[in-house]
Amino acid sequence: MPESFRNFSKRDFVNMYSLEMKFPELIRRSGHYQPDPFKAEYHYVHIYTYHAHHKEEEGVSAGRERAEAVVRELRKLGHWWDLNRGTHIFPLPSDRAACRLPWGIHLPGYEPVIRGSIGLQHYGGVGRGGVLPYFSEECNITKMWASNCDMSLAFSQFHGRAEPNVEQPQQCYVPGKDLLVPTVETENTGTTRYLNHSLAAIRRTKLLFFAGMTESPFYNQKWPFSDAGYSGGVRQTVMRMYQNDSRFLLLKNGANLPNYFELMASAVFCLAPMGIGWGARV
Repeated sequence: MPESFRNFSKRDFVNMYSLEMKFPELIRRSGHYQPDPFKAEYHYVHIYTYHAHHKEEEGVSAGRERAEAVVRELRKLGHWWDLNRGTHIFPLPSDRAACRLPWGIHLPGYEPVIRGSIGLQHYGGVGRGGVLPYFSEECNITKMWASNCDMSLAFSQFHGRAEPNVEQPQQCYVPGKDLLVPTVETENTGTTRYLNHSLAAIRRTKLLFFAGMTESPFYNQKWPFSDAGYSGGVRQTVMRMYQNDSRFLLLKNGANLPNYFELMASAVFCLAPMGIGWGARV
């Protein structure tokens, strides 16, 4: 694919979304790389879907234009796209994979361009779309338990409900078709207990530690924990049950503490709850 589909300036930039940069390097060094498309069983589409000039925030219209440009370029390379798009692999390191891309979602009047293709992704969640709007009304953790905020249950309940001009629920990961892989980000010596002697020396005096967002200013402020849908209610439920337990160290909105890793090292367990995306906490 032309360089214009990988127009990100920081080529050596490595973060938790770097899969689309690192995978081509890894596959070329492996014994599975086949440069001849006639002999290849699968075709990797070498584009950036996250680190692109137009990222997923660009909007549906612009994203659709980019998707159509990708398809036009694929057709220039041969007949493989029209013959079987199921052999094409797209890198999808975004928080919710194809569901985060305007050209991967299903909206009225649009057919997802990459439907039927293989997603190389970190996100293995069930779905998004029409599911999420209901969280703001129904995921009130002060009145119900976390099961009411479960994305899987919400997906099955609302799947197929037709509403005009509303994005319908869809699967962001399809078992047997898409490929789930771990993050390419490496462990940080300075913040990993087993690689940092000063952290390893800290006594574990707490049973469980968590510091992170539990009340977002972007959600409904009429009741506390109104953003419980973000973590399926896990964070808020743990807070409600154990915030007064001396064995637990639970800090609201405290992920930017200067001694975050020292506090983490003082606990036997650390809570790594889900978020909207796939996360890199474990």
